[in-house]
Amino acid sequence: MDLSPANTIITHPVLLAMESCTSMLQLKQTQAHMTKNALIAHTFPASRVLAFCAISESGDMSHAHLLFSQLQNPNTYIWNTMIRGCSRAETGPNWLLVFLPNGSERC
Repeated sequence: MDLSPANTIITHPVLLAMESCTSMLQLKQTQAHMTKNALIAHTFPASRVLAFCAISESGDMSHAHLLFSQLQNPNTYIWNTMIRGCSRAETGPNWLLVFLPNGSERC
């Protein structure tokens, strides 16, 4: 299967399935398939999983943190998504601590 950036973004069937997820259970099943097929190693698919976790009403910031911590070079979109998700979490100003170098704090 062609994993060129344009093809990955527009037509990959796993990404199309991921976009229709409505729960973390569905997302985790799709993410497992993405991991098995190495699709999660690409920035765009990883960013879509992270966005669901961080900003969806059905998302899970703990899972977003886990994925974020495994990304080698998060891009601006991924950083902004994490900031947005952390700011939505009900932890008050402590969400900023997620970006400390030691990574010991979470939102």
